[in-house]
Amino acid sequence: PTWDKKMKLISEGVWQAPAGIVHLTGDDVAFLEREAKNTQKRRARILAHPDPEARLHEMLIAFCRDSWNPPHAHEKVESMLVLKGMMTVEFPGDGPFSKRLVVIHAGEFLRIPAGVVHQPLPVTDCVVMETVEK
Repeated sequence: PTWDKKMKLISEGVWQAPAGIVHLTGDDVAFLEREAKNTQKRRARILAHPDPEARLHEMLIAFCRDSWNPPHAHEKVESMLVLKGMMTVEFPGDGPFSKRLVVIHAGEFLRIPAGVVHQPLPVTDCVVMETVEK
């Protein structure tokens, strides 16, 4: 694919899309899956937002079943749309969502309020999802 000529590698498994219109295809999803399998953390992402200071953060993320993401919370609302695979999201913290487990299949969407502790975990070999934080 020719898209990688326009992308900038930020760090292992993290790519920055060029400013302006960002069009990602099935080739990009396949690239992310391959990249995720070859990184130490076993995940890869394309940042669609222009810079870390942007108010809206949008990214496409692929993560392997053997990757691990600790429980965490964001200052912003986070939404997830699973494009490929299946994952769970656990809510280990205290509060109205605590001790819940949500299973998300390809085509399903989840919105998590700001400050809610959550932990996404892949169920299938690789999960590809779009995340938005605002």
